[in-house]
Amino acid sequence: MATHRTTPDPQRRAAESVQLDSEIDLVFVHGLAGDATTWGPVAARLPPTVHWLSVDLPGHGKRRGDDGPFTVARFADAVLDDIEQAVNLDRESERPLLLVGHSLGGAVCVEVAAATVGRPVHVLAIDSLLNNELYAAQGALKLMTYRSLLKVAYKPFLAAVLRKSYTKHTPDSIKRRTAQDFADLPATVFIQAFLSLAEWDRAGRLARCGSNVGITAFPATDSSPTAQSIETSRVAVRPVAYGGHFYVLMLPDVVAGLLLDFIAQLPATPTNLG
Repeated sequence: MATHRTTPDPQRRAAESVQLDSEIDLVFVHGLAGDATTWGPVAARLPPTVHWLSVDLPGHGKRRGDDGPFTVARFADAVLDDIEQAVNLDRESERPLLLVGHSLGGAVCVEVAAATVGRPVHVLAIDSLLNNELYAAQGALKLMTYRSLLKVAYKPFLAAVLRKSYTKHTPDSIKRRTAQDFADLPATVFIQAFLSLAEWDRAGRLARCGSNVGITAFPATDSSPTAQSIETSRVAVRPVAYGGHFYVLMLPDVVAGLLLDFIAQLPATPTNLG
């Protein structure tokens, strides 16, 4: 059957989508300060049999003008809404649903997966879910420190976050691009989203995912050692690339390749894929 592009409803703010005859539904979720176009180079490398949707989270991209709160829960609700309203993408379908999230997007994908029943769901977390300095129940003292720093030293705090995201393999072009993306992001969006992520109960939310959900994390091989550990066996960890936290922008061929390798295993149960 011929493939075809569709134009999203102008009242919807989900971006970049291609509606195709496919055996899976693939949804891309960007990270903090990214947008739907983050995934364009990756999607361009997928075959025409893959049906995909890339969304803008509230406060980002075409949803820059949205009001808050900018939280993991709100972001997940927005993705679920976009999935429900996307042409030919049926939340009640029995096709596997593949949720691909970078950074913050990985946590959002877990929330979406936990709310999805009746179909196989696979979360692919691109340099996400594993950083113990950011994810999972930081504790009152840590959160108080974050809030204080974000209030009195927002720009230095943001600069420090970015420095930790880069490695010696991250090219200057990616550093410039991501630094500009974060500079352009309204401070309210960054602060609320960052604190929401720091408060996010990683272990509890992972445990809430049903037996229909498989979760695999793909950290960069040159990420910090703390990014390789996690307190639950719910997540399969497969280091795949170099370039630090933003290898998704640096190596779209690698990201597309890992998606295609994963898709090649379908159909299968999540437990066979994790």
